[in-house]
Amino acid sequence: LLRRFGAELHPTATIGPGVRVLKPAGLTMARGSGLARDVVIDARSGVSIGARTMIGFETVLLSATHPKDRVDDRSTLPLVGSPIIVGDACWVGARCMVLPGVVIGDGATIGAMSLVNRSIDRGCTAAGIPAKAIHSAT
Repeated sequence: LLRRFGAELHPTATIGPGVRVLKPAGLTMARGSGLARDVVIDARSGVSIGARTMIGFETVLLSATHPKDRVDDRSTLPLVGSPIIVGDACWVGARCMVLPGVVIGDGATIGAMSLVNRSIDRGCTAAGIPAKAIHSAT
């Protein structure tokens, strides 16, 4: 169904039950990548998930939001956003939140329930609110 609405999914990509995608045409999933159950993806500004990368259950990838510097009627605010890129061979643990513009480098691991509000280097393990490096491959 996601393909029918424009998502670019490799034939070996897997989608768990209850996954929701806002603007499927903005979603790209590479070979062997997977979304666990109840993942939510806002792909209005683009979300790319690399090969052999797994996204844990109930994680939210949010590529678009409203401007934070405006306090007027929020129901009429425009969207602002930046693409989210999750590299190859990554693991994003359960119940994480990934915010607009984040790049998660190849081979990185994000601990469960982390808030990822800035990019994470390749091979790094990060966790927390906000997510911070707790181990680096270099």
